[in-house]
Amino acid sequence: MIGEHQRDWAGILCDVLERPGRVRPHFQPIVDLQRGEVCGYEALARFTGWRGLEPAEVFGAAEQVGLSGALEAHMVREVLSARPHVAQNRFLSVNVSPAALLSDEVQGAFADADRLDSIIVEITEQTDIDLVSLRDAVMVLRERGALIAVDDAGAGYGSLARITALQPHFVKVDRALVAHVDGDPVKAAVVEALGDLAARMDAWVVAEGIERLEELDTLIRMRVPLGQGFAFGRPTPGMTELETDLADHIRGRFHPASAFDLALGPLIEAVPTLPEPVSERALGVLFDRHPGPDFIALVDGNGRPSGLVRRADHVRGSAPVRSLMVVTPEMPVSLVSRRAMARPSGLRFDPLVCTDEGGRYAGLVRMERVIDALASALAA
Repeated sequence: MIGEHQRDWAGILCDVLERPGRVRPHFQPIVDLQRGEVCGYEALARFTGWRGLEPAEVFGAAEQVGLSGALEAHMVREVLSARPHVAQNRFLSVNVSPAALLSDEVQGAFADADRLDSIIVEITEQTDIDLVSLRDAVMVLRERGALIAVDDAGAGYGSLARITALQPHFVKVDRALVAHVDGDPVKAAVVEALGDLAARMDAWVVAEGIERLEELDTLIRMRVPLGQGFAFGRPTPGMTELETDLADHIRGRFHPASAFDLALGPLIEAVPTLPEPVSERALGVLFDRHPGPDFIALVDGNGRPSGLVRRADHVRGSAPVRSLMVVTPEMPVSLVSRRAMARPSGLRFDPLVCTDEGGRYAGLVRMERVIDALASALAA
């Protein structure tokens, strides 16, 4: 086999980019570890026409010869074109390196899409990152509806720096921490710590590289919400479903710890929204028409919540947009209450903003109702 140092990488990459079909996405399922259902897919590049080409090797070479932007833009376009084949309420995740995300090619590929909802942009590991520029590029994607994930969390200080700078929606735990987590209390403690960090940012944890049922069962007991790995399926050209036996196994292993793990859904209340940016006049009209709610949610052009406005602030003549905590109907009350109390003191009793599986606004949950549900569970 030809050694890496002997390859004509410029020629190989030009061939890959110029000939349709040389690089195609294969899809690996990402699974809800409570419901035992596929909730999305990570798109992974696979190369044809050249024997012995490993994806990591190719992308590394592309960076060395200055073609990473072109190659990753090609992959982004392939993934975006696959969206019509994704079932409703599922997402597609595409890997993008920080350097490529700052390139004109990748930014152009995303800009050409009419929308980015249901797309997760997964920021991969890379040294010597300009975090300020990266954060600005990520903000543009967020504003167009994309969700953000940080890959390889726990692999080193660099991953933690990316998490704190980007405030992602998903934190993907490095596979080295997942391997044999069932027999390693130190790894389990690190995964739990990453879960606590993610909760404080209102992010979801995804455990990567799950290969064994023992690892899966341990992560379910630790209440890691999402998982990915060969245990659920290898990357394939099509978007596969979870095997029935494995789905039943997951649902059978997940047990609510107590009445405190009742789902949040019954506590959700329908409260009107306003599109952002919002004027003081529009706020006044809405608050006058709806005297009950103390807060109004703001939504972006995709119907996704972007902030909260408090009635008391509006009455005082200044209504700053407050940050929000996003929840979903199936989340347990106990988990939600712990995450809510981890917010800054001035925000702890703000209502929670509920979204559907597509990330669109579904209603508000007042903290009074959460506390009442906890008290009722305690008395039961």
